[in-house]
This record gives sequence, C-alpha cells and structure tokens, in this order.
Amino acid sequence: MIPYWIIEEHHEAFYVWHRAIKSKIIPPRGNLLLHIDEHSDLGVPLLTTDLNSLKLDLDRIRNFVYQELSIINFIYPAFYLGIFDRFYWLRQNHDRDIKPRKLFVSSHNKEGKTLKVTSQGKVIDWWQTDRKCIQFYPVTAQQTNLNLKPPLVLDIDLDYFSCDNSLGSYFEVEITADAYYNLRDNYYHKARLNLGNELKIVAKEDKYFLCTEITDYEPNLKVSTTEITDRIDQLGQFLQNNQIKPAMITICRSRLSNYTPADQWQFIEEKLTDRLNSLYTMQLIDAPSN
Repeated sequence: MIPYWIIEEHHEAFYVWHRAIKSKIIPPRGNLLLHIDEHSDLGVPLLTTDLNSLKLDLDRIRNFVYQELSIINFIYPAFYLGIFDRFYWLRQNHDRDIKPRKLFVSSHNKEGKTLKVTSQGKVIDWWQTDRKCIQFYPVTAQQTNLNLKPPLVLDIDLDYFSCDNSLGSYFEVEITADAYYNLRDNYYHKARLNLGNELKIVAKEDKYFLCTEITDYEPNLKVSTTEITDRIDQLGQFLQNNQIKPAMITICRSRLSNYTPADQWQFIEEKLTDRLNSLYTMQLIDAPSN
C-alpha cells in the first residue's frame, strides 16, 4: 500500500519527506524526486537555521517549514541534505534552454544556511565542502522508457493540470491608516526604495492594504475541465508506460496561493486521486497542517 499526503501548499512537502524518512517509508539518502508541476520550485533560500541541525525532529522541521521556507524554495534544502540525488521535472511544455544537467549544492562554510548552487563542480573542492550532486532531467508526459529507478517519490502539484500564474503572484496585507499615508507620502520609505513599482497601496472601504505583485512573465495557463481530464489521463498513461512505482506520493493543492484556479482545484483533485487509485493501492495520511 502506497502512502499519500494531500497538502495545501508545496513547501509542506519538505515536512512530509522527513516524516516518511522517520517512518522508514523512504531512505534518508539517494531518492529520486519526480516533480510534476507547472513550476520547478527551484528557488534558493536564505536560511537562519542550520539544515544539518534539523535531524528528524518533526516539530522543529514543521516550524522550519512555515517560518523559513516558501512554495518556491523547498527543494534545494532537500537536495542539500541528500534526500534526493535525481530530479525529474515533468511539465506540460519546457523552455528550449532547459536541458539535462548536473546541479551542485553546497553551503557557505558548511554552515547549512546560505546555499550555493552551480552547474559545475571542481574535483578539488569535493573534500573541502559539503557539496551534493543532483542529476536534473526535464521531461514531458509523452516520454517513455525513462527507467526511473527506485526509491522514487511522486510529487504532484494540481497546477500542472491548470494554472493561473497571474493570481498566484499577487497578495495583500491590511495595514493601519498611518502606515498607508506614510507609504504614500514618504518617497524615501525603505519599502518603496527596495520594491519600487512592485509595491502597491490601496484604500478600500475605510481599510488600507499593502499589495505586492511580483511580475510573472508566464502566461495564464488555465484550461477547460475537458483538457484537465485529458491531462490526467495522459499522466496516468505516462506512469504506466514508464512502470513508475512510487514509495510515496504527495499531492499539492496550491489553492491558497491561487496557482490552481479556485473553481477547479476540487475537480482536479478528485479526478487525479481516482486515476491514481486505478493504478496503485493507496492510503491517505494526515497532512502536516492537521
């Protein structure tokens, strides 16, 4: 029986992977991550916690996830810890410049906080650093005979099937009236100096909000339910054709960040879990937010 987790946002997968390691579902090193997602999530975090100090303390790891990681930078910490040494990114369409390659991940002075990522590794540096090597492969659902060797972690984001990049990059936080007028009138406010036109402030019905819209050059990739169903069927065929037998599965909704359209996430989740259940015998495990 394959355990699977449904998580709200993707950085929670970092916690789930450690939970699976502690439960001996997957080994602590040398796994393959099959990442099915519209986004690579390969942002590089700046951390205040030494990754090496986390061990398998699940309470600490849970706090670390919510306090220090984001939905775009949770994978490199797992690379650094050696949890994965192979990364397959399945996307609808890859940019032409994305090619198979090696990624080298290390930290400044072996401190486990400031991560450094390069695509080149010098042999002389291996004994001096905590560097890890990851094999990176971009793939699509049409590929066969990939020979994905276990142990394999199947990681699926619902936004792979339908995605709204425009809503996903926007958020707002309510602020006081004093803060609003200070931001509006003070041209030298530190937030304005650092964020420029990414900083927006709005007044709505006697309430004040700071809005940040990070420019996302990806198009709106929302598709019809018919297309979603076709994509889920294609994924199921991909898993069958490549004889993929995961040790565990994570399914990320991405609904709170709005990358998965609000009017489609439930439909996608139901159709996807039905398809996966037709391929595997699965057991749902509690999510980290529970």
